[in-house]
Amino acid sequence: MSIGIGFVGEGFSVTATDTRKTKIASYGYRKTGEYSDNAKKTFLTKFGWVSVTGGVSLSTRFFKENLELSGATETDDIYNAWLYSIKRTKDFAQEYVDKKTEKIVSPETATSTAICSKNTYESGEFVIGLDVMDFAFSVRSFNEAGTLFISNPIRNKKIVKLANKYGETIKIYKYGGLLNRKIIDSTHYIKKNNDIHYAIFVIASLIDDVSKVAPWVSGIANMGICYKLSPDEILLMYLNGSTEELKKIYGEKQDYSEIMMVCGVLNGKPERMVTHG
Repeated sequence: MSIGIGFVGEGFSVTATDTRKTKIASYGYRKTGEYSDNAKKTFLTKFGWVSVTGGVSLSTRFFKENLELSGATETDDIYNAWLYSIKRTKDFAQEYVDKKTEKIVSPETATSTAICSKNTYESGEFVIGLDVMDFAFSVRSFNEAGTLFISNPIRNKKIVKLANKYGETIKIYKYGGLLNRKIIDSTHYIKKNNDIHYAIFVIASLIDDVSKVAPWVSGIANMGICYKLSPDEILLMYLNGSTEELKKIYGEKQDYSEIMMVCGVLNGKPERMVTHG
């Protein structure tokens, strides 16, 4: 379980997660601290960026492979690719690890989430948004500027309340029986939604806050950024760094331009495509 964040701004979107992972072979021993913080759980696709929450790094690799092999760009196909990555992970656990570890891996992958850029080309112009994919709600779409989506790493209100420092709560998502309804995710509204640098600062601050109270989350952020250059062109950028350092940069400069790496361009004409820079 890790944190996943998506933000829709005016003319841009950001998907983000932390970098903590656990190898599936030692997953049953995660409480001993056998993990690493070098996972890249935000990756580029033909349609933009995907950030995958969850500590089982194998499922992230499978999802990336499934997207590449299928060439998926539509929501239903992307969701099917995500579902198949979970199945592949469970099949792997069943075949190669012990029963105890398998029982841990199954619910962990089932509660993971994929936060995807949604760059829809309509009437000669890109419309920017996010698709969130999981088992509990299938696919949720967000298009309104100022929407901050948080996939919570643990099932309690403490994590949700942290976001109230940065934005107004819109909705808290719950899942489970009437006697056991637990908080899964939440959405919030940020008034200052036309400043990409402020959005990055908020996301870095949230990951930093959560990393201090949740041992499954690292203090390192992976972010994929879609920035609308023109009606038919979106710049794709990537940012990775210590949340403490990212907060410091904003405090000093309020600008992340120097560390945002350009990875490609998404074009609407003559067809949607990604060209890597």
